[in-house]
Amino acid sequence: MTEFGIGPFARYYFGVTSTKPFLVKEVDYLTSNSKVAEQKNTASGFGFLFGKGFAAFINETVPVERVTGYNYVKYKDADGAGRFASVSVFRLI
Repeated sequence: MTEFGIGPFARYYFGVTSTKPFLVKEVDYLTSNSKVAEQKNTASGFGFLFGKGFAAFINETVPVERVTGYNYVKYKDADGAGRFASVSVFRLI
């Protein structure tokens, strides 16, 4: 299964040190491709995330982050699903 999402996000970092807590909000347009028993399926939908996190900056533009928050995903012709999730991310800002 392959899943791709693109969309805007807002992140606010607190503090001036190289380790900072932050708040995040994002909304994504999603597409998904899967293949089961030689049958290909494609779906599109949307998702959003509201959460908080902690970033450790390696330099001024590269943090390693841990995000915890509520994530909701809804694909066309399917029920939506929401859950609390925690994810680690290596990001270039």
